[in-house]
Amino acid sequence: YQKGAYEKAIPFFERRIEKNPNNINTYVYLASSYLGLKQYDQVVKTTQKAFDIAPGHIRLMLLEAEAYYRTDYLKSIPIYKKITDRLEDEGDQELEGITLAQINAYLGHLYQRKASELYKASNFNEAITNNKTARNYSPVRLNIHNNLAYVLLQQKKRAEAIKVLEKATSRFAESE
Repeated sequence: YQKGAYEKAIPFFERRIEKNPNNINTYVYLASSYLGLKQYDQVVKTTQKAFDIAPGHIRLMLLEAEAYYRTDYLKSIPIYKKITDRLEDEGDQELEGITLAQINAYLGHLYQRKASELYKASNFNEAITNNKTARNYSPVRLNIHNNLAYVLLQQKKRAEAIKVLEKATSRFAESE
């Protein structure tokens, strides 16, 4: 596993689970191995089985979210939101090496992607809503502010677009 030989590691982790089905770390390593092999369905199956033993295990939640991120990104959003909620509820900025900033960056990217698809489908109001959500999660990404302003301008919401651009200009004074 440590050397990236996931195919060889999987049978080892499966045997360990047979011997000790309550060792949650073995499920984490097994799901990680499947993720390394891009076997995303197996990642989800492994995490779901492990949730019977350790519901809400943050590392497993992240592995499941990453699998969905690569196969059906919309399914990853509520999982990433649960991780964010968990970190905020526990008052932690980091738990098991997973940071709130990292998860918020993922959510910002996902909502921006969703907004882009909605815009392309001419669902402009939802595109605006999702760009705003993306900006809330990733306020440090200039392109999110620009995308939001662009959609607002396209919808003749000039005053709101100007506010977005003024906020972005003040935040990113060094950018061109």
